[in-house]
Formats: sequence, C-alpha cells, structure tokens
Amino acid sequence: MSRGLGRRAARAAGIAAGPDCLRPPRAHLSIGASQSVAADLDTAECAARGVEVIQRPLGGGSVWVDPGQTVVCVVFPAGSHPGRPAAVFDACLGPMLRVCTHFGLAARRVGEQDIWADGRKILGSGAATIGTSLVFATSILRRFDADAFAAVVRCPSPAFRDWLAEALADGMGDWSRAGAEPEDAALLPVLREAFAQAFGWSLVEGGLAGTEISAVEAARAELAEPPDGGTRRHVRYGIKVNQWRYVLEDAGQAPSLRLDVDAGRVRRIASDDAELSARLQACAGEPVARYRLEERLVQGGMSDEAARAVLDRLLRMTQDIPLAGEPA
Repeated sequence: MSRGLGRRAARAAGIAAGPDCLRPPRAHLSIGASQSVAADLDTAECAARGVEVIQRPLGGGSVWVDPGQTVVCVVFPAGSHPGRPAAVFDACLGPMLRVCTHFGLAARRVGEQDIWADGRKILGSGAATIGTSLVFATSILRRFDADAFAAVVRCPSPAFRDWLAEALADGMGDWSRAGAEPEDAALLPVLREAFAQAFGWSLVEGGLAGTEISAVEAARAELAEPPDGGTRRHVRYGIKVNQWRYVLEDAGQAPSLRLDVDAGRVRRIASDDAELSARLQACAGEPVARYRLEERLVQGGMSDEAARAVLDRLLRMTQDIPLAGEPA
C-alpha cells in the first residue's frame, strides 16, 4: 500500500493511506447492510458456484465482484478526508476519471458515484465511515460476467433472468470493448499520480502497522458472519442495472407483467399472457407516465378499464425507482 509522506509523517499530517488496487482472487457478492439474502439472491446457485456472499457495513444493493475487475481503495484517517461521503465522491472520482481518460477511454461521470464509457457504466463507487476512518472504494469493470451475475440473482421467472442478463450485458461497461485495457502494473502508477496531484500528496511505499493488521483481521471476522438482512428485495419488484436502468417483474398477480425501464422510458415490456403481451408493445419507447401509456393501450384496442388496471400495476412497480434522468 502506498502512503502519503510515509507512515510517521502521514500520521502526523493526517494524510490518507492509498490509493492501492487489487484483483479479487475469486467471484463473490457484496450485499448492502439491510439487504435480504433470501429475497435477492439464489442461495443454492451461489453455493453451487462457490460464490461467497459478504454483507458490507453500508447500504446499497447487490454488487458482483470478480477477477475481471480492478478494485481501488483509499483510506482517509479521521480529520484528513474531504468531508461527508458526497464530498469524497467529488474529490476521488476526479482522479479516477483522469485515469480512465489517460488510457483513451471516452469517459464521463454519471450521477454521484459512477463513471461511464461508451454508453455503459464502467466504474461504480462507494464511501463510508468505518471506525475513525472514511473509506472510498471503487471497482473498474475490465470485463463484466453478466450471465454469472444473473444466474445467482433470485428471479421470479426464467424470462426475467434472460432479460436481466441481456440488460446487464448492455448496461454495464467492459474496458476491453471500450478501449485499450492496461495491465494493473501500468495502471497503478497513473492512479497514484492522479491522486497525488489531486490531494497534494507525496506517495511512498509503506506497510500496515501491527494495530492496523489486527483491525483488518477483526473486520474480516465480522464480515465472515452470516448476513442477517431484512425480508424484502432491495428493489421491490426487481433489480437495478445501472444509474438509470431497472428490470422489474410483478409475478404476484396473474397475468405477470415484466418491464425493462431505462431513463424513465419503457425499453421492453411483456406478460406471460400472449394477447396482453402483444397489446403492451404499444408502450415500448414511451415514458412511464399514466396519460401516455393509457393512450397507447387504448389506441391498441384495450378497454379503458383494462388499460387502467394494467397501468395501476405498472406504476406500482416503478414507484420506488427514479423515472427522470439523462438517457444512457
């Protein structure tokens, strides 16, 4: 791990430890602090594939982490970080963006926590206060195994799983497709220089102190405890793909309704009832708004009453997700 000014000077000056990067040795799932494993994940499939589930001490949904990603972490001791987590994103995503563009990616920041390239999310991030330190962490998606992730998600139907895999492949970035992919040995010095310039650090090599090693071991023991989240899905009717895209299904009432929403618009829609599914296609490309969808359904031959019943369900499915935002 690199440290600003060396270990003793860093502690005296309150400078951060990092940045550093690593490749996870095997695939695992990181889930949010209040997330339900049983509701969100296919635990039998996780076990069959040897995918460990780790519950992190901060919120959010399921995050797939595997050797196809480079994980970057920066640890800010008490009194040395830029402020609250939102300020940390502003401070740390700037250097990460410069790293991406240095290697030729046409990258841009999307929302508070992500960087996109070639129309897809290529980097997500998180920040949290752990003990007396604030930690910023991000994962660069060199390759994203959409099929493996979709296979371990608890899905209401096989069709939902197919849609999810397709949406993940379309909406999540892949550095190997978006531009020339550097090795970690080439990435690390550029990463360190970007952060050194951003924060005014002078980085030197260093190691963990004994108390720090003990703290790491204690944290690992805590993370190894079985997750004990809630009983409801993180996204009530489905899963978040990226900042703007969600795949949802209401299978609790016949006929089922399945929806792929992107930037507040219906990207794809279907039902297990063939006749209803055919009528629903009139909604494709439309914003998720009652007056627009009702108009399309009625024009397609559905009665006012039937259209309202379908719309009530569609709007209920989307009530907890953002429906306004820039297109991908």
